[in-house]
Amino acid sequence: MNHIIVFKNRFFAQYPDVCREIQEIYGPRSTIWNLTDILIQGVGGPIDTIPDPACSNGIIIRISAKSYDEKQYLFQYYHECVHVMYGTCLDPKRQKIIEEGIAAYFQLEIKPVGLVINPQSKYGESYLLTKNLLQKCPSAIRDLRCKGIDLNQVTPDQILGACPQYDNEMAVRLCELFYA
Repeated sequence: MNHIIVFKNRFFAQYPDVCREIQEIYGPRSTIWNLTDILIQGVGGPIDTIPDPACSNGIIIRISAKSYDEKQYLFQYYHECVHVMYGTCLDPKRQKIIEEGIAAYFQLEIKPVGLVINPQSKYGESYLLTKNLLQKCPSAIRDLRCKGIDLNQVTPDQILGACPQYDNEMAVRLCELFYA
């Protein structure tokens, strides 16, 4: 159990740096939520975020710990940090494919730990759509966020405005709900 506490403390301490890095790439964060804790569940379970009962705008990242694997912890942690930053972490039904895509892109391209996502999965598709957007227009998501556009209210026209060379059908797909 000590390895879990060491991991939690080390990576919770890195959260401000991770936040800065996410904002440099994707633009201003939502100020709705703040990370207040990381819960590593020793018996497995969901990988998600839950409200912190001790803080009205606090979020706890809940990570599965079926076995001690620092790479898997990091992989999960980096993904969930993006959700905390962009406001829908407690309402996944509002998450559009673009938000899951930027979370997957961050954990695979920006903070790689040597793990992969099945490209045939929904996460894989969201990652590939986002990667394609960022290859064509590296600042597209940041530009949208700097204009105050909520990623979960973004429209295909707004995406195409930020990246005119992006494919229209792909822009439409990015704007669909992830959990539809």
